[in-house]
Order: sequence, then C-alpha cells, then structure tokens
Amino acid sequence: MLVAVLAVQPGRIVPRKVTWTDGAMAAVWVWSLAQMALTVNPLPTLFMALMQTVAMAAYLLARRTRPGALTAGVAAAGTVAALIVAGSFVVFRRNVLAAGFGSVYDFRFLFHPMHIHCNMLASALLACSGVVLAGMPEKRRGWRIAAAALMWMAVALTFSRGAWLAMAVTWVGLMIGVRPLRLKLGIGVALLAAVIAVAAACPAETRTVLSMASTQSQQLSTRARVDGALASAEAFAARPLQGYGPGTYSLAVDRFTPDDSSAAYSSIPPNAISALAVEQGAAGLLIWAVLAVAGAGTLWRFRRRRASAVGAAMIAGLCVKEMTQCSLWSSSGTMLMLALLLALIQPQAHYGGRRRLHAGYAVLAVTVATLATGLAVRSGLLPLHAPGTEQLHRGMGALTRYHADGNRAHLDTADVALDRAARQMPYDRIPVQMHAAARWLRTGESDALLGAAARSPRNHTLCFLAARACFAVRDTAAAIGHLAAAVRLAPRLTGEEFVDSLLRIRSVGPVLRDSILARAPAPDASAGEKARYGFLLHRFGMLPQAESMLREAVAVMPSLATPWRLLGEMAEARHDSVAARDCRKRYEVITRGAFSAQTDCASDLSAEMAFPALWTREKAILTSRYGF
Repeated sequence: MLVAVLAVQPGRIVPRKVTWTDGAMAAVWVWSLAQMALTVNPLPTLFMALMQTVAMAAYLLARRTRPGALTAGVAAAGTVAALIVAGSFVVFRRNVLAAGFGSVYDFRFLFHPMHIHCNMLASALLACSGVVLAGMPEKRRGWRIAAAALMWMAVALTFSRGAWLAMAVTWVGLMIGVRPLRLKLGIGVALLAAVIAVAAACPAETRTVLSMASTQSQQLSTRARVDGALASAEAFAARPLQGYGPGTYSLAVDRFTPDDSSAAYSSIPPNAISALAVEQGAAGLLIWAVLAVAGAGTLWRFRRRRASAVGAAMIAGLCVKEMTQCSLWSSSGTMLMLALLLALIQPQAHYGGRRRLHAGYAVLAVTVATLATGLAVRSGLLPLHAPGTEQLHRGMGALTRYHADGNRAHLDTADVALDRAARQMPYDRIPVQMHAAARWLRTGESDALLGAAARSPRNHTLCFLAARACFAVRDTAAAIGHLAAAVRLAPRLTGEEFVDSLLRIRSVGPVLRDSILARAPAPDASAGEKARYGFLLHRFGMLPQAESMLREAVAVMPSLATPWRLLGEMAEARHDSVAARDCRKRYEVITRGAFSAQTDCASDLSAEMAFPALWTREKAILTSRYGF
C-alpha cells in the first residue's frame, strides 16, 4: 500500500532539498540492502531489509504528508492495539490469580497479546504514542492525548523494567520540552494518570518491577544480558568490519556463549549497541551514528517546535528501552514508528525538479524489487538459504529416520551430509555436534563425540550420547559420569529405556543413582536447579526431601511448571484432594496458557511428562535461525 501511494506521484518521493536526516535514512536503507551480499545467513537479513524498506517508504510518505492527517490513522490504530492489550491483560491476570498465584509478574512469558512479545510491544506502543503527540494539530488535541495515554497504559501493563524506565525518561523529557504550560500539563497529567492507574490496579506487580532486582527471575535476566554483552564483544572482535548480517545475532554469538541445556534460549540482543556491532559491524555503527547525529542536529535546529520537543523525549526514552533489551531490529512496528517520528521532527518537505523525478523513479524501482524478492522467497518461488542449510536439513532427516526404523543406511547419508554442513557453517556449532554423533553411530569412532561433550559439559544430549559411547567400550566410570551429568540437566531422561534399565542393574544402578544425587543444590542455587533435583528425589522415591526441595523452588520462582505437577501427585497420594487440585490447576495454567479453555484438573497429563527427545533444543534453535 505504501508503494502504491508513493507510485502515484513519483516526483514527490525525493524532496527538492535533501536534509542530513534524509541522507542518513537513505544510507541506513542502502546498507541494509548491501548486507544481503555480506551476511552469513541471508534469510533473516532479507526480512530485515524488507522491514527497513517499508520503514523508508513510510518515512518518505510522511515527509510529504500533513502531520495531522498522518497521525490520525496512527492514533486510531494505536488505540485499538492498546485496548486489545488491556482487555487481554484483564483476562490473563484473572486466570493467573484464580489459579492461586499472588502476582502475574513471573508469568509474563504467557502474555503475548496479538502474538507479540511484551518487549517488542512496549517499544512499538511507546514509539506510536510519540508519533501521535508529535504530529497532533493545534485543535482537537484531547482525543489524541487520550489515545497516547491508553498506549502508555498498555506499555505499563507489560511490566517490563526497561519500558518503565523508558516511560520515566520520556515523561521527564516531555515536561522539560513541551510548550505551552497548558499543553504540558495536559500531556503530563494524562500520561502519568495512565501509569498510576496500572500501579493502583496491580500493586504487587508494580512493586516488583520498580524493585528492578528483587526476584530471582530478574537477577537471572540481568545476568544473562551482561553475559550476552560480553559474548557480543567477542563476536564483534571476530568479524569487526561488516558484521554477520541483520537477524543473525544468535548465530553470531553461538561460539562465544556457553552451551547449556538448562538455560533459556533467546534470539533478542541484550542492548542496541551489541546488536549493531554484531549484526552490522563497525560500518553499521558508523552509519547509525551519522543518523543519530543528523537527528540530534534536526532536533536542535527546530527545538522551538512541539514536534521536536516530543521527538527528543521519545527518542531518549526509546534509547533507554533499547539499551535494556533490543527489539528495534526485530519489530517492524517500532522501526516504522521511529521512521515516522524522524519525519515529523522536520518541517514538511517541498518537491519539484526533473532530477528529483528521476531519483524518485530509482527509489521506487529499488523498493519494488526488494519487496518482490521478499514475496518470492516467502512464497517458496525463490529458495534462499545459508550455505550448508540443505545439507544440515538432509542429515537431520536421515538421523531421525534411523532412530525411527533402525536402518543403518540412513547413517551413511547423515554422516556425509552433516560433515558437509559442518564445513559450510563455521559459525554454528550444532552441525559439528550432530556430525560427531552421526559418525559415532556409523563407525563407532567416539573421539569427536567425546570432544564435543567435553566442550559442552552442560549439553544433556551430548552427555547422554557420550555415556552411550563410553558404555560401548566398557568405560563404565566415564559413562556413569556423563550419564549423571545428562540426567541432572534433563531429569526426565530417567524415564528413557536405556537409563531405566541401568538403574535396575544391581552392579550399576546404585552407583549411578548416587552419582546423580551426589551434587545437591546449594542454599543459594537457582530455582531451576532445585526443581530438577527435586524431580530426581521424587523419581528415586525420596518423597519428603523431594517435596521440601520442590517447594523451595516454587517459592522463589512460581512459574516453574513441573514442580507443581509433582507436588500435586504427592498431595493426591496422601489423599489431600484440595492441595492436589490447586497444584494441578497451577500446572495447567503454566503449561497450557492463561488463555486456554479450562480442562478437567484430574486429566491425564502423563504425555507432557515424557522424557525429552535428543536434539529437541537444538532443532528448535535451528528452526529459529534458518526457518526449518
């Protein structure tokens, strides 16, 4: 639609007088297209280029459109989105509290209104409110201020620490820069009232978010972001000039991040600088720095305009938000709103001249070509994969078929295909790990597999396969060590036939059990570690100790699902039906979502407790990276 509107008047695409901000936006766009030739994984880079192309088209359209007409539609769309978020939150909070929990803060991972991650939603709505306030006309401003307040209410309901910090910075900036006093008070009171209303309705969640580091989940999140920033620095040093390509952050830092099956996987960079440095390199940092300087110069030049005051406050708030967890290059909504905001802080452009007509045709041609390429890739007409992706997919399929039917001919295919994939995908360690496993299954050569397990001692799949390899050569002591490590990381492996049979052997079972239980969690251990150990105590029949350990885990992190299931089973065994029902209700809310239809709490959930298949986590990561 944006392209169609631009195509109606190609002479009104490139302004007669190009500003520094115009040039910097064009440089950012051209660089996003150029990175298609430099990226290590073209598929996500293409999608980022498409997003940047749409943002550029919106920017060019906003430069020639009256701000009032432009922002009326944005205000309406933002209002609808905010109302959907607020309504969804009411249902979400009611169901979580009905399950017996005292706060929804630890369950925000279940809250994805419109299937959008809370951090992305907060950034997009905050930027949207900035567009509405920056472009509102002199008359009929009340409903736009009310729309912005609704958006702030929705942002507050995400209970993201970065979003609340961003709102505070933005509000202070608005109070400093907006004139006249009457408008300043109107905006300030409306936005503050929206946040206070959320705080009054959700006092427990507000106290938690304002504390910043009172819960273990907050502490773990902060630690993960610090570790991510350190890994980003190492990845940047390995490929400093052009970066790895937009959308490739998780792949780029793969080699510099501990391989831990118990850790949550996230593809979101810890901050904007890390994302820029890793994905776009020093060249990208320089181009975006030019855009920042150009934007700052524009804001200073037109500092007496209301749009500049609002733009400065909003951009400062967005910078704070993106430095706590970066979603700008993952959220088309945020990128679009930022482009509109950069257009609104400048006076409406003037057009004319034959040279600008030719430039408009060129911009239009590149835009259409980029969007057509994206459409062809999405529809499957134009295959676009990273080198080695097809070989990796083929090798994974062969391994899956071997485990299904036991036909060793599949191992020949897997060995060859995964070997090629590992050579063609030097930035991804998963193909190397899978090839080591396939080579051992095919030839019995375990050196590569044992080496991979030694490099990744907290990868339960590699530890499990290393144990199988050691048992095959009668190295029982090493096998028990590897298997105990695997089971501690993935306790449900105790239900796997191989592990269960070993536990029943008199000469091996007691030793294996003692090795598994040898490392009890320290008092200050994470809730996840205590939950896994409590599972093992329950599995080995040590029920009083298991219940104590599991209750310690859920007291610190009530969003853990399996402990509630096990606590419910133990309550049911001692005929405490009330406690059993409460525990099962909490388990179902966590595993099935706060928006799912209520089911019979006594239903059979044994399938959800089945032992984890090998490579499950790795396959999910590969799907996220390569789209299969």
